[in-house]
Amino acid sequence: MTNGSPVYLTQNSGSPVYVAGAGAGTIPASAVANPSGSVTDQQIVTGAGGNVVAMPGFGSSVLFQSHLPFIVLPSGNIANSGVLTGAATLPVTYGSCYTYWAASTLATSGPGSTAGWYYSLMSSATAGTIYANTYTTGLPTIPGSPTALASTTAIGAYTGVTTTQSPQIYAMPGGTMGLRDTVRITTRCSVPNNGNNKQIQPSFGGSAIGFPTNTTTVLSQIIQGNVSNRESLSVQIASTANVLSYTSQANNFTTLGIATASAVNITSILGHSTATDYAVCESMIVELLYGS
Repeated sequence: MTNGSPVYLTQNSGSPVYVAGAGAGTIPASAVANPSGSVTDQQIVTGAGGNVVAMPGFGSSVLFQSHLPFIVLPSGNIANSGVLTGAATLPVTYGSCYTYWAASTLATSGPGSTAGWYYSLMSSATAGTIYANTYTTGLPTIPGSPTALASTTAIGAYTGVTTTQSPQIYAMPGGTMGLRDTVRITTRCSVPNNGNNKQIQPSFGGSAIGFPTNTTTVLSQIIQGNVSNRESLSVQIASTANVLSYTSQANNFTTLGIATASAVNITSILGHSTATDYAVCESMIVELLYGS
């Protein structure tokens, strides 16, 4: 079994189903569901090391979970070799995290000069060190030996990024969702206690779902998005729920036309419109709920 690759099984005339490869063994016929409707096979999606992470037709599964914070930082000062000081106060001292930087903010050339998410180790709510290790997609990790940014001329004061970004990105393998399956996206988020615009929304296949920009004074939120196939692999209804309610809601239900037979990127839209604010995606969990 290959990481993230689907494996298809059908009933084997009452006999066990044999699975080849590392960790090979048998699956009894009683554990293999009969085909349903137009779905002729039952799919198993495997993760790192060949562990089964999704079994449509068999139950519900956790597809992805990451609890490393992703932070769009407020304005501050970046000194030589990625030393961050004087940033507007974050809610806590995060320790290991990933922070987003605009091009040429960390360095004028070489590593650190391109825009993106950089591994960071915060020493306080206003200071830390930014490293050259970057994140693009998949499960984010803490580098065993972070790579220091090369010594360059100190950049000095910077302005916080005010465009929205995508933090953790899970590429859901094509065919993971059945005709009436649901994907549930749960994010924990933190924003400043003010009335400025902050945006944290689940995103499915490049389409934002649920709540509009948040202008409330809520500090911490748990936002849960649900995307369900509507008896089709390319038609969905999507919605979000929030443990801490917004003062107003609009367009909570969204109709989508994402081809779930192909790979689908699942992430969040994260950002703020005021340079001295912050926005944090504390964690993201993606679950598959079997729809019969």
